[in-house]
Amino acid sequence: SSTSSHEHFLNIHQLDDFFDIIHPLGFLHIDVEGWEAKVLTGASKLLTTPADTIESSQCYILAETFNQKEAQRRGAGFSQTHEEDILKVMSSFSFIRGKDVVDGERNMFFARLNNQPPGLLVATAS
Repeated sequence: SSTSSHEHFLNIHQLDDFFDIIHPLGFLHIDVEGWEAKVLTGASKLLTTPADTIESSQCYILAETFNQKEAQRRGAGFSQTHEEDILKVMSSFSFIRGKDVVDGERNMFFARLNNQPPGLLVATAS
């Protein structure tokens, strides 16, 4: 009997690899099943480089999140501190935290308005 083996290759890019195409970034919705903090880390240049004008400096981010119980349900490979991981990454950028957006899933909302100074992450009740 013969068995066939299929190899699949996947090219992975950071959002910063597309900086020249998408800067300034106005809106980003991240739903990558537990890898949201990694995506944000790979967008650090996009999220820290000032825009040319005040109008284009506004940026809004939705990042899907889930609680520890849901992380445990999803099993190995998923961070058990998913929300905290996102907050840790976002704390290095000039964004404020708004109210979560719930559309069947919970999304953390962040906004940068008019060239805020670095380190202005303010958490609000969800």
